[in-house]
Amino acid sequence: MNISNKLILGALIVATSLFPSCTIRQVENQIRSVTVTGTGTVEIENDQATITLSVVTKNWDVVKASQDNTNRMTAVQEALVKAGIASDYITTSGYSIYQESSYQNGRNVPGQYNVTNQINVLVKDVTKAGSVIDTAIKAGANQLQSLTYSVSSTDAAVKQARLLAIKQAESIANTLATSSAATLGKVLTIVESQPNQYGAVSRNVYAKAVALEDAATPASGGKSSVSISVTATYELQ
Repeated sequence: MNISNKLILGALIVATSLFPSCTIRQVENQIRSVTVTGTGTVEIENDQATITLSVVTKNWDVVKASQDNTNRMTAVQEALVKAGIASDYITTSGYSIYQESSYQNGRNVPGQYNVTNQINVLVKDVTKAGSVIDTAIKAGANQLQSLTYSVSSTDAAVKQARLLAIKQAESIANTLATSSAATLGKVLTIVESQPNQYGAVSRNVYAKAVALEDAATPASGGKSSVSISVTATYELQ
């Protein structure tokens, strides 16, 4: 090995010992960004009500209990139709027959047969919900399970809530960018969660109903809320 080759080899050995982890890498351009979440909520007037009620009959003879129930439920449905409820808006939601029993002197004692026929009644005019309940009770319904108000269409409210959510997300992102000595750039990604609708009025009761004479059942429709959230990522400049 000549002198020049020895000098080159020596220089490489020295460089390696001084910089053992030295590597050459190309630095990739990384986009600075900020990710925020915005929520928009819109309240809308409820425009329909769903009433769930039942006819419950009892008898020691199951056939008589069932027939009595049929007669009374038929009367209830006819009264509702006469009051202006479309027959398509009256649907059966449950029907059951069982024999009651009690525990006496160490043994089960069979009781009467219990027949329950439950229906849902959709009322398109919320101002009539109270009178519909009264009509059903007078005709023979003797249990009221629930009265729930809702909105028939939420399309417009969903659109408005979406715009509010995006506006809030942009406002938050702009505040974060400004406080970080940056400016807000274009939207990189935006993801929307499923809209949620919350009924403001839901009354659940389980009690025997009695026929009313002059008194009217008070009912108020109230409002529902539609809420949408979006998660957006903005570029920082």
